[in-house]
Amino acid sequence: MNPVSRRNPWPLWLLLLGAFFLTLTAWSVYRASTRGSAVTDPGYYSHGLRFNDSLLERQAAEGLGWSVATAVQDGWIRVRLSGRDGLPVAGGAGEVVIFRVRTGSETRLVLHELSPGEYGAPLPGGLRGEFPAEMSLGRDGARVSRRLQLNL
Repeated sequence: MNPVSRRNPWPLWLLLLGAFFLTLTAWSVYRASTRGSAVTDPGYYSHGLRFNDSLLERQAAEGLGWSVATAVQDGWIRVRLSGRDGLPVAGGAGEVVIFRVRTGSETRLVLHELSPGEYGAPLPGGLRGEFPAEMSLGRDGARVSRRLQLNL
C-alpha cells in the first residue's frame, strides 16, 4: 500500500505572492521614472517655510480691504491696487513670477509704480502660450498675492 502524499501548496503561494510584489514594484519604478513631477509650484518648499509670515501679510491686506485687478496690455502686465474705499494704494512694491513649466525655469518681473495705485512691468519678448504666474504686491507689512494664468 502506497500512501498518497499531498503536496504542500504554501511554497507555490509564497512564490506567486513574491512575484506579484516584484511586478508591482517594477511597475511603480517605471511610472515614477517616466512621468513628470506632479508638483506645479517650483518654490513649494520656500513657500512652506514662510507660510506663517505669508498668512499674516495676507490677513493684514484683507483687513485693509485691498482689491487687485490685473491686465495684460501692449506687452505689459499691469496691476491696479485699490483700498476698501476704492482709492488707489500708492507706495507699494511687488513682483510677478512667470513659471515656464516645460523648461522648469521662472522669470521674475519687478513691478514698478506707473501711477498712484497702478503697477506694471514689461513682459519679456518671445513669450507665447499659457503660463502660470504668481503676483505679489505689498506695502507696510501687508501683502496681497494672486495666482495668475497668463495667455500670451
